[in-house]
Amino acid sequence: MDDEDRQLLADAGRAGGTHADSASRAAFAHLVVKLRDAIIQSEQSANALGDRIRGLNRWLLLFTIAIFALTGVLTLVGLGILRPLR
Repeated sequence: MDDEDRQLLADAGRAGGTHADSASRAAFAHLVVKLRDAIIQSEQSANALGDRIRGLNRWLLLFTIAIFALTGVLTLVGLGILRPLR
């Protein structure tokens, strides 16, 4: 909670009568809107991070498959099953 929000709640608490009720409701509504915005921003940044991680996982899978294939070919050449190209 930033200073503006603290001040808004303090003003709502100091106000008297019906004004206090409406000020409290307004302060609460303001905080709810800020909380909703923060949750939306957090969800968007989490989705962006998830997309980046998904892309990195695809590259990792591609390199793993390439290393596996190269290891298989080199093993077959080493065992004499495949002959090296000349």
